Amino acid sequence: MKRVEWVCEGFDDRDFIGAWLVAEGWRSLRPARGSPPTRVGGRDVKDGTFAYQRGTELQVVVTPAQTVDQVSAVARAFVRGATPENPLDALVLVVDDDAMVGGIGRVVAAMLGGLREHAGVNSPSLFGWAWSDPAPTSEQLPSQQTLERVIVSAMLEAYPDRGPAVAAFLAAEPRGPEPTGKSYLWSLFAKWFPDSRGDGALGALWRDPALRAVLLARMQALGARGWLTAVVA
Repeated sequence: MKRVEWVCEGFDDRDFIGAWLVAEGWRSLRPARGSPPTRVGGRDVKDGTFAYQRGTELQVVVTPAQTVDQVSAVARAFVRGATPENPLDALVLVVDDDAMVGGIGRVVAAMLGGLREHAGVNSPSLFGWAWSDPAPTSEQLPSQQTLERVIVSAMLEAYPDRGPAVAAFLAAEPRGPEPTGKSYLWSLFAKWFPDSRGDGALGALWRDPALRAVLLARMQALGARGWLTAVVA
């Protein structure tokens, strides 16, 4: 069974990535309440980490590092922990990053470069990208390149009439802070996905057929399946 470790910034990233894997046909390995944790790669999958499996050939563990500064540290620990008994076939990094160069963020490129410098005989294949979306900035779509921007842009493509409503709502209280990607995303959720909350809230996006089609295209454009093609080949 091949193993891939996926390190992201936060819990929203983890939930979105996990929901995408399920939408692509992966099976969640999250145990039932009260059951012992799943073991992957010789360790328990717990403390906010989720695991998924594809057939009998590949397992993916998604770990939220909680801050962008911790992504490198968590990734280094996985690389150093790889052994012949518990090999790591691939490591995937994804972060928010405004400084884009050739389709990859500067932060991600620096992280991957640092990991390659310390590569050993058991080192995995390395992949990474930054959340980004090419749609032009507007009063309905914030400029900062984040996961939230990717989702909001997809929502506006699937349902163009929703953008003006949220923009008007956010502009109605001018004394508040400047709206961020999270402001737009969770305002859309409050109106159109009010019953989605807690772990897995972002999974509701993938259960909407129109939105799911757009999000799948977005992930394809980001190169999110490149690691899978390389690992399975």
